[in-house]
Order: sequence, then C-alpha cells, then structure tokens
Amino acid sequence: GAFSPKGAPPPPSDMQLLQEYYAHDAWQLLVACVLMARVSSWAVKHDTIAKFFQKYPTPTSALAAKPDDALSILRPLGLFPNRFRSVIEVSTTILTDVKELDVGMEHGVNKIHGVGEFGVDSFHVFARGDLECAPADKTLQAFVAWQKIHRESSDNGTGKGK
Repeated sequence: GAFSPKGAPPPPSDMQLLQEYYAHDAWQLLVACVLMARVSSWAVKHDTIAKFFQKYPTPTSALAAKPDDALSILRPLGLFPNRFRSVIEVSTTILTDVKELDVGMEHGVNKIHGVGEFGVDSFHVFARGDLECAPADKTLQAFVAWQKIHRESSDNGTGKGK
C-alpha cells in the first residue's frame, strides 16, 4: 500500500524497554508486543524476539513461515498457537490495510487479533509518538513521563521543542 508502516522512533531512554528496539517499524513493534505478553524474563523475551526477527524480518517472511520452524524459535515464550496466530493477524493487517495503520480495541474497526491494550498503547507511544495517551501499563506510564521531560528539554532536531 501507499502507507509506510515505519514510525518515528522515540529517543532511547535508559529504561531498556523492548519496544524501543522495534519502534522504527510498526509491524515489528506490534509483533514484539504480541510475543512479549505474559513473559516475565527480559532476557528470554529479548533473545527470542531478536531470533524471530532475524529469521523473519518482514511481514511477508512471517506469513511464509512454516509453523514448526516458528515454533522452534518461539517455544521459550509459551502459548505458541495463540502467539503465532497473532503474528499472522498482525502481518496480514500490515500488508493488506492500505489506509494509515490504526490499531485499537474496537472490533471490526481497528482491533487486531492478539494485540491487547499493552500492544495498542505501545503502538501509540512508540510508533506514533503520542504522549497524550494514558497507558495502563506502569512501565509505559514511566516511559511517557520520561519522554515528556526529554521533549521539553530538547526538541530532538524536529524544531517542535521549547
């Protein structure tokens, strides 16, 4: 489609949020959120998601993935059938939605299977740079607060700062 899913990455914080690694690409950001849900170990999430994107760097490559091959990479995260279906849904949406990508919680409007509140909030904060949204997740709240302070102290080359 005419729309490029590439977002404008936020400046890196010192919080080491996995979303910061994938903020440049809306597809990778959403897939990372789907894959990291309900996994507590940062190292397991980071390593597994990095390996997944090494093998499947694009939505097209993910859609072509053989489930057994994807399972061999994603096994440490658990819940494979649900996670893999969500990766497929996100990939299909990215490739078939010709309008500007809209991700939310409204079924039939902007809901993508497997992308919950955390993924939606991450999309708005990281891919859209929307600091006016009010994420439920405490880590996202802390990142938004950090971003607001950072933005006020520096315009980050956009000319929009104070």
